[in-house]
Amino acid sequence: MISRLPSLRPLSLRSLTGSLLRPFCTKKDNEVYDLEGFTEEELKGKKQVDWKDESTIKDAAEEFKMSTFTTLLKDRKIISVSGQDATEFLQNSVTADIHRFQRDTDLRCIYTLILNPKGRIFTDMFIVKPFIPGNYGNSSEYWIDVHKSQSNSKLMKYFRMYSLRKDVTFKEIDPDILSVVALNTRQTLGFNEGKVVHELQDEIPRVELPQYPGGLFTETLFIQDPRQPSLGMRMYSPTKFLEQYSAIDLDQHKLYTHMRYINGIAEGTEELENQLPLNYHMHLLNSIDFNKGCYLGHELTQRTFQTGVLRKVVLPFIIPDDATLSLKKDHFDPISNINLNFELEDNKLRGEVIRNTVGRKVGKIVGHKNNIGIGLFSLSKLEDDLHTAQPKDSEEIDLMIWYPEWIKNFIPKSNNSEKSRGVQLSINPKEQYKRYFEFKEEIQNI
Repeated sequence: MISRLPSLRPLSLRSLTGSLLRPFCTKKDNEVYDLEGFTEEELKGKKQVDWKDESTIKDAAEEFKMSTFTTLLKDRKIISVSGQDATEFLQNSVTADIHRFQRDTDLRCIYTLILNPKGRIFTDMFIVKPFIPGNYGNSSEYWIDVHKSQSNSKLMKYFRMYSLRKDVTFKEIDPDILSVVALNTRQTLGFNEGKVVHELQDEIPRVELPQYPGGLFTETLFIQDPRQPSLGMRMYSPTKFLEQYSAIDLDQHKLYTHMRYINGIAEGTEELENQLPLNYHMHLLNSIDFNKGCYLGHELTQRTFQTGVLRKVVLPFIIPDDATLSLKKDHFDPISNINLNFELEDNKLRGEVIRNTVGRKVGKIVGHKNNIGIGLFSLSKLEDDLHTAQPKDSEEIDLMIWYPEWIKNFIPKSNNSEKSRGVQLSINPKEQYKRYFEFKEEIQNI
């Protein structure tokens, strides 16, 4: 969500840890309830949790705004890429501009893609520039944060094939040594995607090694998610560092996935492999630099961006429990409608066809967690009301689609007149890209 938030108390490791140690407020058993946006009067009727320092319900709501979840991302793995040619190798391989690290010392994480020769996604990844001795002198080391299903022989084979005769070394880092944690912390919201969160980073001790005089090093990084502000932070840390916070519940991966899906953001090989990047908003998620030189598969991406159109986009959907639920309400809150006891197992519907009310195909399901998910939809065929999907060995189910706050003003919607005339709705990606980043700049200046 792109918005300016009210000022909260200063962020620190102590305050962050304190808020993460507190449980979620619930309105029903096993059902997460988000307190953001409720008035003090509305909150009085909600079930309260045991707050050690609670003085008012309003203060409790502020704590929830500050931090809603933290989770150890067990489906991620880190690959170290190091050597004198590491920067050149990555620059020639991925869609983003790696030289941004040199131009902005606060930038420590870039979200990017590797494409196949046909311009479709081979894998997505986060490239991290850590504060470690490998980045001192002529050599460089990067951490490649990638989905576990891609950190296998397939990706390593790709790396080795395109790094022949280059001074580049690849090494998988054991997850027992280095971990990836996602934190949805409201105070990190802003437009500093991929940059260090100094309020937390500056509290982490750094050491100076005798062989690298003047260099201060740490393996722990707090970085704002480089894709979109509503996704919060990513923390890269030695696993031993997390042990001192053993009371924190790190097993909340479903909440991280819910947040991605609510914002219409796909991630990982199962959701993205062999897909066209612009259909998945990758040009709006800071993952593609359209001004850098060549990389594998750039021809189709550049041509589509400069002269083409998009007729399909990824959007979130919800499978409502309440048949009277309407997306036409002034304030639709998907979080409060998540059903953690949804009867179908996660991703049971992946790949299923989505149809409109007259049975016409409008898209397919990309993934879902509980009753919330994302699908790839044809813009011209979308309806304002319910859509349906027919899972194998199950009854037909209803789906309700909505447009995430951060993107809804940049996706055209056809009216009934256009539909009756057979108008093919599409997006000019270059114009969309320009308008979106102009809008972000306006918001920053408020």
